[in-house]
Amino acid sequence: MLLRMKTIRTKLFLIFSVSSVVLALTLEYLMRNVLTQYAVKGYYLIPILFFFLGLFVIAVLTRSKKKLEDKRLVNEYMLLKTVKLFFALFVILIYRLNNKEDFKIFALVFALFFLLFLLFETYAYFQVEKGIKRLKENKTSLED
Repeated sequence: MLLRMKTIRTKLFLIFSVSSVVLALTLEYLMRNVLTQYAVKGYYLIPILFFFLGLFVIAVLTRSKKKLEDKRLVNEYMLLKTVKLFFALFVILIYRLNNKEDFKIFALVFALFFLLFLLFETYAYFQVEKGIKRLKENKTSLED
């Protein structure tokens, strides 16, 4: 179990890191060169924030302490989503209080990152689920 979860964790960290860098650089290029009216002052904070949140989600989902209980994994995933949502609202509120002129654009870019990283985290969740199911199948076939 431990080796399987470490493999899944490494794979997810690698995919997530490369995807995050590509997404951040692509959006920055678009905002600076193509969609200049959508440039945001604090843009660099958004990818950094979501990168660390994503690493945290992957680390929590792939730690191997009795993950064979399906309900526990689902509960952890939903708790992570709730905490992430409240944290995102808090960040948007702080930005709103400090920068009122480009708040709408910041909120739009932030929401775009939120949704794209939500897709990746859903992928990560399914990869962990698939790994647990394989482990259960291997365990039951060894017992037979």
